[in-house]
Amino acid sequence: MCYFKAHELVDPKTYALYGERSFRYIDKRILNLLQFLRDYYKQSITINDYKFGGQYKESGLRTAKLFYFKQYSCHTFGRAMDIKIKGVEASAVQNDILTTINDEVKVMGLTAIEKDTPTWTHISVSNFDGWEVEEKNGIKIIKG
Repeated sequence: MCYFKAHELVDPKTYALYGERSFRYIDKRILNLLQFLRDYYKQSITINDYKFGGQYKESGLRTAKLFYFKQYSCHTFGRAMDIKIKGVEASAVQNDILTTINDEVKVMGLTAIEKDTPTWTHISVSNFDGWEVEEKNGIKIIKG
């Protein structure tokens, strides 16, 4: 079960058009992964917070008119999220993913994280087979 609201995962225009039906654009594997991470850390996870007056509106699904849109980005297909976990440094989350909770997140479909993200952790459930990038314990480490 996913306890996130659609506005946390999609940009404001998509949410204005589709509301909670925006979930149809988000890969179920990433939803399960987000919920697992929330339960594991027992902390809130911020993706987009524009609905609460926050600064983030492009950390989840990215559609064509957004500033950070890239046509073939994993964000475009609802298979990637940039997460901030309350009270936990991004580097600690990235280390946990690559070591402590590695087996669990791989079973859920996590295939990659982004390297050198100082305040967020980029997670992806996209297919990175054939990419010649760094890998640790079966998780690709990509450079945005």
